[in-house]
Amino acid sequence: MERYNYKGLTKLQLNERARGIFESEFKCNGFIVNRVKCNYRTISLLVSSDKGIRHLVHIRSVRGYKYIYFKKKGFPLHPTWLAGVALLFEGQKPKLYLIPSTEWKTSNPLLKSPDYLGKKSDPEWGINLSKKNMEHLEQFVFNKMIKGLCK
Repeated sequence: MERYNYKGLTKLQLNERARGIFESEFKCNGFIVNRVKCNYRTISLLVSSDKGIRHLVHIRSVRGYKYIYFKKKGFPLHPTWLAGVALLFEGQKPKLYLIPSTEWKTSNPLLKSPDYLGKKSDPEWGINLSKKNMEHLEQFVFNKMIKGLCK
C-alpha cells in the first residue's frame, strides 16, 4: 500500500486518517491529545499545551479542492475552537491547516457563512477550497499556527 493513497477510502475513513495525522503532529509539538466523540459525523481532538491552554479541534479532510463546512450549531465562534483541515492529494503528503473559529467573523473568498434562511439546510461555516483561494488558506498552515497555540 502506498503511503499517500486515498483512493477507495470512505469519507469517514479519510476523516479518521486525518485525525491520526493531526494527533501525531500535535504530539510531536508537545501537546497532550485526547480524542473527543461528539457524534458519528464529527471527528475532534482536545489538545492541551504544557501551559494548560486547551483547544477543541474539529477535523475535516478533503481530496483536492472542494467546499467543506461545519454546522454552526456544533461549532461556535470561540477563541479555543479550531477547524483542522487536511487537504489530501493522491500520492502527496497531506497539507494541514488550523483555522481559528473566530476567523469566520469576517467573510472572505475562503471563509463563508451561509445561513440558508428559509431553506432546509442548517446554517454553516464554509471553507471554499480552490486553487484561487490557496493564498488565503496559506496563512493557516499548521506549522505556523501551532506556534500561536502555545502562548
